[in-house]
Amino acid sequence: MAGPEQSEQSRKASGRVAVREDGGPSPLPDGERGALGTERASASVVAPTRVGATSSTADDVGIEGPFGALLDWFSTVVTHPTSVEAGVDAAADVQAQLGADRIEAIVAPSDRMSALDRMGIYQYAYHARLVGCLEDDYPVVAATLGAERFEQLARRYIEAHPSDRPNLNHFGRHFAAFVATQGDALEHHRFFADLARLEWAMVQVLHAADGGAISMAALERTPPSQWADVRLPPSPTLRFLEFAYPVNAFLQASRRGEAPALPSPRWSATAVYRIDYRLWRMDFTPPMAAVLGALIGGATLGEALGTLEAVPDDDAAETDVMVWFKEWVMGGFFASVSLSDAER
Repeated sequence: MAGPEQSEQSRKASGRVAVREDGGPSPLPDGERGALGTERASASVVAPTRVGATSSTADDVGIEGPFGALLDWFSTVVTHPTSVEAGVDAAADVQAQLGADRIEAIVAPSDRMSALDRMGIYQYAYHARLVGCLEDDYPVVAATLGAERFEQLARRYIEAHPSDRPNLNHFGRHFAAFVATQGDALEHHRFFADLARLEWAMVQVLHAADGGAISMAALERTPPSQWADVRLPPSPTLRFLEFAYPVNAFLQASRRGEAPALPSPRWSATAVYRIDYRLWRMDFTPPMAAVLGALIGGATLGEALGTLEAVPDDDAAETDVMVWFKEWVMGGFFASVSLSDAER
């Protein structure tokens, strides 16, 4: 059985992903191993606490006032989603508090640039950083759309969901849902929303805290008579999603350097998980998805296996439960083993 335990060297040597002996979907590695939990640099300006704050003087432009107010003004102008001019208008109240009747009293013009143009450099750089952050999180969406269309989409997202945290790791969390609303502006928006959901699941698993994982030995310590009543809470490093499009196959083809055509709608399901600080993706058949979905939803093992009663006889080859289950446990899908209240 080819599974997550197969060595990286053997995969590279073969030049292709191995297929399981039962013919089912085989896990796919994603990216290189590396340290997790790194916070990306902040693009959001966060004012310091005002308690006990002291005033500072901007002698070069003739403005005296608390540093916090100057920071608020700068933040409002730079982070405004549409233009620096609109940002200056939005910061009018703060500007009045500073005693500045015009922007030049705060930002000195140069020989070549007006005060607005100078602030425009910061405003452009701030939003370019956010666009780049979204491109980092959604590289296949970005590559498929192309630079211009992706930037247009990203800037609409930034306007709808401005950055509100100093840590940018979560900035793109609303992107997939936002793309799903873009039917008037984005062709094939439903496909791109599904693709974005998959890519965001990969981001979530990358940054998820370790939650521990059960082993087959731990399961075997449970008496067979109680297996039907076992519950298996999911690990924080697992995400399981169902899609209207085969987005994992599309993503994998894109990662191989191909230029796949946008697929027609077709149900698919994929688990994204982490082993030894490396991401993996595993496609699911409908019976597999039914069992795992039930377990993640809190069903007992007996209840989850009961979903297989609806599987037609000609799909019996897809219901090798022990093969699946071993792969899921080896993949760290489950954080613990517990018994239902009735069996405690």
